[in-house]
Amino acid sequence: EKTPAEWVKDWLKNEGHSELVEYINWGEDQNHHTGATCASRDIWFDLGELERPPIFTTAWTWNEHRVIWNDVNAVANYQFYCISANEGIDRKLLAGLLNSRIVWLANEIKGRQVGGEGMNRLKTQVYEAKELPLADPRKIDPNDRELIKDAFDNLRQKELELPPDAGIEQKQEERDELDKAILRALDYENPELKLEKLNKEVNRLVNLRRKGSGQ
Repeated sequence: EKTPAEWVKDWLKNEGHSELVEYINWGEDQNHHTGATCASRDIWFDLGELERPPIFTTAWTWNEHRVIWNDVNAVANYQFYCISANEGIDRKLLAGLLNSRIVWLANEIKGRQVGGEGMNRLKTQVYEAKELPLADPRKIDPNDRELIKDAFDNLRQKELELPPDAGIEQKQEERDELDKAILRALDYENPELKLEKLNKEVNRLVNLRRKGSGQ
């Protein structure tokens, strides 16, 4: 008699998902189905309903602080933290604010360094991510909101146009425009000067992690 897992695998194969069935079979060959968590399920590879939040932030940071706008409705593994917005919060505006160098600087300060060969990584725990400073999106002027979201879209579009191995400097202009839009919304008298100081300090801390590689 077939097990529930075997019935599902047959259905998947009949529906044209042979590669997925091969992946499940590989997992069984590796005995992943015998672990306590998987063995407790009726169908060991059924993960149930998965969270598909509008925003991801990374648990690890290398060269660049990244907060991801989840416009493809993806799910995340353990290397990402899921961010949801309270009712009344503009989600894309929130994602733009989280990508600012203000948040990046705070992450460099609050996160802990983990040794690596190329450069020391930055590990951010859940509670540290929750403590990152953030302007209240509800208090930002409507015109500034649109400018921030437009700048964020321009940065995302630039990233799509660049090859995967492109350096940060190739999208420097777009990131600068996002930060200036945020700094203006926060009523800084000289956003260009503030941006220059922020950029200098962020680069200094990233370079310290790079110099600490292998230690």
